[in-house]
Amino acid sequence: MNGFDQYNWRSFYFPGMSREEAHKLLGEPGIAIGTFLMRDSSRPGEYSLTVREADQGNVVCHYLIEKDTKDDGAVGVKIANQSFPDIPNLLNHFKMRVLTEASLLSAYKNQ
Repeated sequence: MNGFDQYNWRSFYFPGMSREEAHKLLGEPGIAIGTFLMRDSSRPGEYSLTVREADQGNVVCHYLIEKDTKDDGAVGVKIANQSFPDIPNLLNHFKMRVLTEASLLSAYKNQ
């Protein structure tokens, strides 16, 4: 079961968290494959999606979520050259599809 609400993405958004902190957090033993969080990218105004991808070697991957401004002025987001109208649509897409090795299964909640 996909245990997160993509429309409540700020509940698993960690502003100010570094790549290294996110990697350490999701790389801990016992964190399930498909667990993820969002954080600010080192590129201003953009985000990173950090995902636990595999248990062997505690693999954690980081994906850049970029602003995507269309010719008509509409602003969306893109990840790995795939465009989406907004973050909830991007997250929903990867609930059902694999990023590199895993889908988004559960959010690491920002308490």
